[in-house]
Amino acid sequence: MALLERNPFFQSKLSARRRFPKSFLDKAASVGGSSYYLNADGIFTRIYVHNYFHLLSGGPFEASWIVDLYAPSGKRARRFKGRFKGPETVVIDLRHENNIPAFGVIHTRIITNEKKEVIGAPYTTTFFNEYYRLVPDKGIFAHSLGAPAAAHYPYERVSLGWMNKENFRPFLLIASGCQYNRIGHNACADCTVTFVNSKKESREIKIGPLKTMACLNLDIFAHDPGMEAHLGREPYHIKFNGKNILSKPYYYLSDGQRLLGEHT
Repeated sequence: MALLERNPFFQSKLSARRRFPKSFLDKAASVGGSSYYLNADGIFTRIYVHNYFHLLSGGPFEASWIVDLYAPSGKRARRFKGRFKGPETVVIDLRHENNIPAFGVIHTRIITNEKKEVIGAPYTTTFFNEYYRLVPDKGIFAHSLGAPAAAHYPYERVSLGWMNKENFRPFLLIASGCQYNRIGHNACADCTVTFVNSKKESREIKIGPLKTMACLNLDIFAHDPGMEAHLGREPYHIKFNGKNILSKPYYYLSDGQRLLGEHT
């Protein structure tokens, strides 16, 4: 499809290839997207990657995909890759994969394969996860969080409106968002997580330092036995203050049968 025949919203992001080889331009532009996966304690993850270039362009647009899984240590544990056949969604169900870590960071990239056109600016990859148990209708969906960055930055965030139901335990997935992959790069990510209860009383948990792409799945009540009484059954909010943390931690609750959760 010629450039001028494409969707006007999408065509502004396209440019004709000139001096540089295809692989250099396409891979440099695709900064990807990230999220978390769970693969233990009866909780599994499906990853959904869609050829949204086909949707945005209003016609055929060739693209390939790469999904990297990182272990809790930050080391890359597995790579999946392939080529879209058309306007399709690729589904990776980690329950059916061998030797997958219990949890960690997902980094997904969709890379254009058009022969004459490239994306004229860096772009992220949007994808979705389904966290589920082996019980019908007991899963939850979450979207991707943007991309990790080869940069250091301050991190502040407030998440409102949480409440612990009886028999549910809260967990926090939190990771380094620094994507420096240099050998010997120090553990540069850390965070103070403050839980403020309905009485405006605060209780803190300190996390880190974390290495590049490293991740924790923190059992809040096990880490701090006094936290359950501190939060009670009343609404509370969570404050994050640190550096180089992945865009949004994932906070979820489970009673061993059901899951409740959301990016903070």
